[in-house]
Amino acid sequence: MRYLCLIILGLCALACSPKRNITNSPDGPVLDLPTLLSQLPTYDADWDWLVAKSRVQVESPQYDGQITIQLRMRRDSLIWIHMSKLSVEAARVQITPDSVSMINRLEKLYVQEDIADLSQRMGVDMDFYVIQAWILGDILHDYDRTAEMTMDSTAYYLEQSDRDIDHRLAVMRSSLLMSEQMISDPRSGEVTMSYDAYELQDGAPRSIATERTVELTDRKGQVYTGELKGLRVRWDEPATTRFRIPPHYERQQL
Repeated sequence: MRYLCLIILGLCALACSPKRNITNSPDGPVLDLPTLLSQLPTYDADWDWLVAKSRVQVESPQYDGQITIQLRMRRDSLIWIHMSKLSVEAARVQITPDSVSMINRLEKLYVQEDIADLSQRMGVDMDFYVIQAWILGDILHDYDRTAEMTMDSTAYYLEQSDRDIDHRLAVMRSSLLMSEQMISDPRSGEVTMSYDAYELQDGAPRSIATERTVELTDRKGQVYTGELKGLRVRWDEPATTRFRIPPHYERQQL
C-alpha cells in the first residue's frame, strides 16, 4: 500500500523520548564508553495510555504535503493510528501483539496480517513491543562495550552492528538526551530519526522532543522525509479506538 511509508513516517515523527534530569557544563562532561552506557536512559515510566496528535510535513515519491496523524496507544496491548490529509481520512491502522490491520479509505482497500507472518515476509522486526518502543522514542539497540564511540564538542556517537544491521546513536553531551538514531538493514532500507526541543509537558512521566525529523530510504532507494514541530502529548487519558472494516472493501496483502 502506498500509504504504508507515510504511516511509518508519522509513527517516527510522533515518537517520544525519555525523561532525564542531568545538569552539565555547556559542552557536557567527557565520559568513557562504560560510563556513557551506564547513563543512557532507562524506560521505567509509569503510564497506561498515550494520546498524541500533530501535523507532519511529508516529502515522498507518492505525496508532498501535510498530513495529520492521531495516535492512541494502550501500553502493551494496542496501537491505533488515524491519518488524514486536507481534513479527509486517508488511512486507519490497528496493531496488537498478534496482528496488523489497516484500512485505506482513499482506495477502499484493507489489510489484515498476522504480525509474525508479516515480519518474516517483509524481512523486518515487526514485534509489537519493538514497535511500541519505536513509537515511544526509546533507544532501539542495546549498545554494549563492543560499540565504537566517538565524540565532538556537542555529542557522543555510538556505532554497532548486529546480524548485518547497522545501528548509530547520537547523544547530546549537555544532557545525555538522544539527538539522533539510525538503523540500516539491507533487507528493508535505512531510517534516521532526529530529536530536538525537549519538553517535560504537564502530567507527563517522561520528556518529549517536540521537534523531530525522520528520513526513510526503502530498499528500492526511494526516500521519504517527515518533519514535525510543536508536538503535544496527553498521558493516561483513555481514548476510543474504533476500527471497523467496511464489508465492500477489497482485501490486499502487504
